[in-house]
Amino acid sequence: MTTNAVLARGARWLTAGALLLSAAVPAHAKIDKFDARHKSGACSDAQFNTGFFLWDGRPRINIATGERISVRLYGDMAEKAEDASGADIFEWIETSGYGWVDIHIRAAAEHGTGNRTVTVKWPGWMGGGTETIPLKIVASCDSVFGSALRVSSPDSPNAGAGRIGMLRPPPMSVQPQSANLLPAVQTPYVLARPLGALIPTPAGGMAPVDGAFCAGLPPNVVRQVPVPVLKWGVSGVNITQAAAGFSAQLFNETDPDNPVQIGNLPLPNGFPANTPVVQTNNYNGRPTAIRVIANPQFVTPHQSKTGQDLSTTQTFPGCFTAPGVAQPLDPARFRVVVDPQDTVNEGGFENDNELMF
Repeated sequence: MTTNAVLARGARWLTAGALLLSAAVPAHAKIDKFDARHKSGACSDAQFNTGFFLWDGRPRINIATGERISVRLYGDMAEKAEDASGADIFEWIETSGYGWVDIHIRAAAEHGTGNRTVTVKWPGWMGGGTETIPLKIVASCDSVFGSALRVSSPDSPNAGAGRIGMLRPPPMSVQPQSANLLPAVQTPYVLARPLGALIPTPAGGMAPVDGAFCAGLPPNVVRQVPVPVLKWGVSGVNITQAAAGFSAQLFNETDPDNPVQIGNLPLPNGFPANTPVVQTNNYNGRPTAIRVIANPQFVTPHQSKTGQDLSTTQTFPGCFTAPGVAQPLDPARFRVVVDPQDTVNEGGFENDNELMF
């Protein structure tokens, strides 16, 4: 009997786990406040004002070329965020905890200047949903002042409401900046990873996956779809000072106590000329296609004592791996590490060489 036939005919009953999952799912996180922090790179003396800011009506955040910042979002189920994406700027989910998630953002020279938007996504099994972080890349640290979150002096019109304005001290001397190596994962990306526990069904277990895999598919039909390329590697700031002979490595961090290296990108001669970002595709053994099903249905047969058909049909909204099909998937968690042997002297920038996603 084919998989589709099993799906259509169903079985006598579904397990409690499947019944619970079919119940109403909560809406995506409701963000109500945020704060921001300078993390590394340029503008170390341009710290953000302390305290919380209301999420509704949030202003555009200024970020300077060469600077890395962190925006912490607070709200119910914020920690369930699964992805952050944006064009012409680096962004990633760094850490999370109960009721909050940290979105790290970095602007590099190749990104240019101007308005940008980072979109934070919550998974489909929660009801889906996104929130956006408005940003503006500016060319220099002097230009970050005057925004609603980073003001140039206590007399600034934006320095009221209990927020502390800052005076930027003049530089004592001009010092050459150290090289800074950073993990680089090209976004947006779609990972073939399970987004929840395996769900038992009459046709076998199935796992929720990114809804992009089921885009345009008819419901309740198993189809094989391609897996988009994953690009990962390393980017550099002030890389003319970077020594040769370092590498970037990709790890499977599904078990944090037993990470497994699955990819290696050696740079024996450092960065090529005029190439501040070097990336590679996928990793050995990564699936190029997976079998999925959209909105699967299962029939529970039942007859009354008089022979009346009282069968019921249950639909699981969303995108899932094909029930009962064993197939390789992406790890639940990746980690990119650049320069793991500390070959390159990065001065004070050694603490930003890892990225979890």
